[in-house]
Amino acid sequence: MKKQEEVIDNFLKTIEERQKKGRISYSYNHSCNKEKDSNDIGLLKLNNLTINHKNNSIIFDIHNIDGRFLQLARIGSIIISFDRNKINEAEEWDIINLDNSFVITKTLSSFLNNKIWAWLERSREIWKDEFPSITGTSLVE
Repeated sequence: MKKQEEVIDNFLKTIEERQKKGRISYSYNHSCNKEKDSNDIGLLKLNNLTINHKNNSIIFDIHNIDGRFLQLARIGSIIISFDRNKINEAEEWDIINLDNSFVITKTLSSFLNNKIWAWLERSREIWKDEFPSITGTSLVE
């Protein structure tokens, strides 16, 4: 799981750099989280991290949910979790919206390097389908 730890370390460096430039603010509190699975992939470094940009924020709050899910973060009332039911084609757990099982992304790297910033800086609601299908309309008449 060395790759995951490198992804997390790089992400933490990125948030430090963005805060120095005044683009975000964050607070970070090392906790005594004893979740075995979170420790195995280096997630303890993220626990209790809050990142803010204007009116948007994300809180990393890592803990086990019903054995199948490992909560990663919260955006308001949205719970973002790893679905530990199976390993996906990227050889990782899918990262989902726990409420509706929408797959946000297949990799932690994508979540930390793309999805978080899409929410914080562009207010993209990453936890649901951004392009829901439009029925009964045609682009060609």
